[in-house]
Amino acid sequence: NAENKILMMDGIYSMQGHAPNLSHWHKFCLKNNILLYIDDAHGVGIYGENGGGVVEEFNLRWDNILVTGSLQKAFGTYGGFISGPKYVIDLLRVISKSYMFSGTLQPSAVEGARVAIAISCSDKGKELRKKLRLNSIKIRKALAELDFQVPSGDSPIIPVLIGTDLKTLMSGRKLFDLGIYLNSVLYPAVPQGEGILRISLTSLHTDQQIDDLILAFAELKSFLALLGVPVLSQLYITKELIKSKLHKGHYKGL
Repeated sequence: NAENKILMMDGIYSMQGHAPNLSHWHKFCLKNNILLYIDDAHGVGIYGENGGGVVEEFNLRWDNILVTGSLQKAFGTYGGFISGPKYVIDLLRVISKSYMFSGTLQPSAVEGARVAIAISCSDKGKELRKKLRLNSIKIRKALAELDFQVPSGDSPIIPVLIGTDLKTLMSGRKLFDLGIYLNSVLYPAVPQGEGILRISLTSLHTDQQIDDLILAFAELKSFLALLGVPVLSQLYITKELIKSKLHKGHYKGL
């Protein structure tokens, strides 16, 4: 019905790694009788005093908020959830049709989620979140010093702007060859011509692994300088194509 209005947004944007101004939008929704629907898949377990996500981080009221999230990100298990005012959840239990698309969670997944949530609420969870934020800041600062375009912040999702699709894919492959695996993200997940390398940081990454990542990006910087020279760029692409075909068993006579 036209009188029921919903504003839907991410708690933490999955590609850019930052949160919208939720305090502003929450006040806007309260003032205009709008339900605020937040997908907090990347915020739960990461933000908030107890890992409660962006609602806890921004100290929002639950009066007009619905939050959906995943147990597969910070909690490392399986499944998802929806939370909000009790009367809304009671209604959703009756009218929603999730049974058409999902089955009962495995006992191991439920127990795994319970343990992960307990850790998230504990002093250990607070320590892990603090370490995660400090490591995110460290990586962002180091990459910025290497002249990569990296937004400020402390989210474990760290986007590094590269540019064209080819440049982004080749950069991702270069890092893979250096022992670093991350996501090469292209349009339409990001704007056309603004491909990124998406770093997904966890609290279990060691100091040595983080140092290795930064060193790999230092090598990538030199590699990208070569890609800026058309002749050298074509030579590199040709060499990689030959290597790929040799690996697959082609050109055995070479």
